[in-house]
Amino acid sequence: MSRLVIDNGTVLTMDDARTVHLGGHVVIEGDRITAVGPGRYDSASRGSDAELEVIDATGMALMGETGTQISHNPSSNAKLGNGIARLPEMLAAGLNVGLGHDAAECNNSLDMFEVMKFASLMHRAARVDASLQQAPDVLWMATRNGAAALGHETGQLSAGRKADVTLVDTRNVMFTPLAQGNAGQLYSHLVFAANGSAVDTTIVDGRVLMRGRQLLTLDEQEILRQANAAFQRVLARI
Repeated sequence: MSRLVIDNGTVLTMDDARTVHLGGHVVIEGDRITAVGPGRYDSASRGSDAELEVIDATGMALMGETGTQISHNPSSNAKLGNGIARLPEMLAAGLNVGLGHDAAECNNSLDMFEVMKFASLMHRAARVDASLQQAPDVLWMATRNGAAALGHETGQLSAGRKADVTLVDTRNVMFTPLAQGNAGQLYSHLVFAANGSAVDTTIVDGRVLMRGRQLLTLDEQEILRQANAAFQRVLARI
């Protein structure tokens, strides 16, 4: 498995931390990670794990040494009752942790703004510590960390990076009040107050796909019609 990953320059994604063998380097069984055999610290074994709710310090060290990237899906984990990831420990161990919404059946809204909010409030509530997962750190996870995990030249506005940009309308009530030039307050509104409806324009690799909340390349009403029709066909087969 690890040879296929290395040869093809791709990423192996492990879901729910079920038993996975990476070419004799690392074994994940349930909530435990153990090393097996020689060469177990081969950093060429690239991986991304979507749902590691429980992991010990040894496991985190192995994940760091093997270049494993983490996708933290807090709202999905909460809905499914999977538990709460040890996010503060993962970050303290130097692991790269991005954010994800998982899928529609276990997240419903697929709204990354809501995911950011969950990624902060969940850990604060569980540990009774309001200092955890500050808004700028969560926004960094949603942008730069996620891009780094996927190996994409995105996640920040800088020369040489792809122009993947989301424009948010700060005149929205969700951003009121907003002090001019107060970055801290803006970060707080983005993480704790906003949702996807605040997005006005979406640009992917320099191409404008939505402007003024109107899709420019797709027929939204036709998509909704087909989605509902497909749902009825599924129900008819059950």
